[in-house]
Amino acid sequence: MSAGLGILDLAIDPDWAPAIVANLKVLHAAAELVASFLLADEAEAAPVFEA
Repeated sequence: MSAGLGILDLAIDPDWAPAIVANLKVLHAAAELVASFLLADEAEAAPVFEA
């Protein structure tokens, strides 16, 4: 985790590290779920509203 902090120039209190790691794990699992959902090439990303 500290490698990324150096790039972003972030100072994180070591006491927060477990919560940050847990949050990143949850976000990673959510991203995998979204990425694994297959859509047809014709599918629109969002509805198109026209006035």
